[in-house]
Amino acid sequence: MRLTPDPLVERLGRTTRARLAAVGRTRGPGGNADSALYGAARDGLRDMGAYTFEAPVTSGGLDLGLVAGSVIARELGRHALPEVYGGPALVTDVLRDQDAYGALAEALARGDVPVALGGLDALCGLDGPLAGAPQATRRGTDAWELTGQITLGRMPDDAARCCVAVTTDAGVLLVLLGPGIWRKRCTAQSPGRPAVLGLDGLVVADGDVVGWLSGTALPGDDLLARARVRQAAHLLGLAQGACDLAAGHARSRQQFGRPLMEFQAIGFTLARGAVDLRAVRVAVERAAWLADTGGSGGALAQAAAEALAQAAETALRVIRDAMQIHGARGMTRAAAVHRYYELARLEVPRLGPAALLWREAGAHRLNSTARAA
Repeated sequence: MRLTPDPLVERLGRTTRARLAAVGRTRGPGGNADSALYGAARDGLRDMGAYTFEAPVTSGGLDLGLVAGSVIARELGRHALPEVYGGPALVTDVLRDQDAYGALAEALARGDVPVALGGLDALCGLDGPLAGAPQATRRGTDAWELTGQITLGRMPDDAARCCVAVTTDAGVLLVLLGPGIWRKRCTAQSPGRPAVLGLDGLVVADGDVVGWLSGTALPGDDLLARARVRQAAHLLGLAQGACDLAAGHARSRQQFGRPLMEFQAIGFTLARGAVDLRAVRVAVERAAWLADTGGSGGALAQAAAEALAQAAETALRVIRDAMQIHGARGMTRAAAVHRYYELARLEVPRLGPAALLWREAGAHRLNSTARAA
């Protein structure tokens, strides 16, 4: 089988890569912890109109599909930049699903509303939300009271809104919190640890509710599947960026009068990583293609879960190998490859552990086999 890349997708990737390379060069001494990176990455995407790629035409977008969105997420990871695309894209998906095209949808398409996601990791249990998932309870006719806490990855930039996923008796609800709300309740952790947002006692009006992520408490509907594909693409980019750095280091660094690349232990490790990354890219692109060509239900959910699980496991392995190829310096923040490790530690568990994702994918596969029989 010959896999020929779509020329339009390849061109989109090159254009995005060139634009984000300039953003990566603005990185401060704090590495990925530099909060200015959020604004710089968001402005870079907005300047090239990236937020319009997936957005529907009715809100000023181009409606290019999830394939284009996965390219944006992948290139963000490749440059070790925060995932500033998935949040606005998920909210846009929810509004599109409800035919709610208004001022918010148009602002999202322009890139004027930065969104940080939180709480989705707690919703990815095979049999429903994991223990401790944040919850929402009706208070009156136009308000909800939230309880629990969520993780946000790194602390968002000050302009971002937080889109939190909470469970109710009727399903999974998405609530959009403004900066004035989440800043008072968010606790920044030590470097390399996620920020925590406490929700206990918080009352929000119906106007703060974006919509329903799911009509049931179980994962696997199309909106969550699309979010998983974007996350898998971001992890793929992180692994690809780390592998590229390791390959460059192995070509330039010499040991015993020979480049490191010529030693089998190094060359074979890089080759194995390149093969694994190609497999992940095929899985991600297949899931995105299913989403864009009308795939839904079990087929899309299975493909998205498999792509994210494969991307998570591969990213951890490839980035670890890349750090080892850099030697002792790779374990320090002075090495550029260490940025990929820090970001991967926060991003890998964002939509659930790989083991649960594999179990969910297996359940979808068994169900489809049973229906076919």
